Amino acid sequence: MNKFYSINIQKEFATVLLVQKQKNKYHVLKDDVLDLDEVQEYLQDKKSFYIIIDTEELIEQDVTLPSAVQQKSAIKAYIIRKIKDSLSSLDIILHYHKISQNKENDTTLYNINAVYESQYTEKLNLIDDWQKIKSASITKFALLNLSRHCFDYKKHGSFFFVFTRANIVSVLAIDHEGTLLLKRMNMITAVAEMRYMQMVEEINQTINYAKQQFREIEFSTILLSGSMTLDDVIAEHLFVSNNLAISVVYPNTFLQG
Repeated sequence: MNKFYSINIQKEFATVLLVQKQKNKYHVLKDDVLDLDEVQEYLQDKKSFYIIIDTEELIEQDVTLPSAVQQKSAIKAYIIRKIKDSLSSLDIILHYHKISQNKENDTTLYNINAVYESQYTEKLNLIDDWQKIKSASITKFALLNLSRHCFDYKKHGSFFFVFTRANIVSVLAIDHEGTLLLKRMNMITAVAEMRYMQMVEEINQTINYAKQQFREIEFSTILLSGSMTLDDVIAEHLFVSNNLAISVVYPNTFLQG
């Protein structure tokens, strides 16, 4: 029996799940919500941590580079040169992946994500011994992996993954190979009665933008997760607006409790 802790570190608190893996299923044995100043003591005598960090200042944009630039160090240098004006510090952790290549003008389009290293490690410093950490990531990539696990993109094709929590809506566009094309996160400011409808507008805008940016890709499905899945009217609005199949993440086939 393999037990581990899944830890979501947010701005003012952390959610900690004790999870037990048995064969291909995960059982949530315990869950706690802690203030950040309680986390270190709570985890002191524990081990095997899988960590997700909510980052406030995530830099995300597309950058076009000459296709002749191939070496990783050179690609990174070119990217930093391109985005330096939007950075308050060059102290960043950078992730990038290739989206497409334009053979006519010999350029390559990359999607880049960067977090400020000081902000990221500040949250990780809640863990007294980093050797206890099995993996650490940000919310965006955790959602990407969840969507890959729940949706057979190889069979059904490219899709949009929507996650909503409180007044935050995140939309990921993912192609038929499981590659993340783009992700947009927005904070909704509308009053509670209008919040879901404003979320629908934000989702539709992101979907329309993705369709314009990736005209060669045919999206098949909108995959919903989070608070929005409780409202059938939301699904109806999204279907009518986009004419895409609507599915809901239902992870209890592999996640118990």
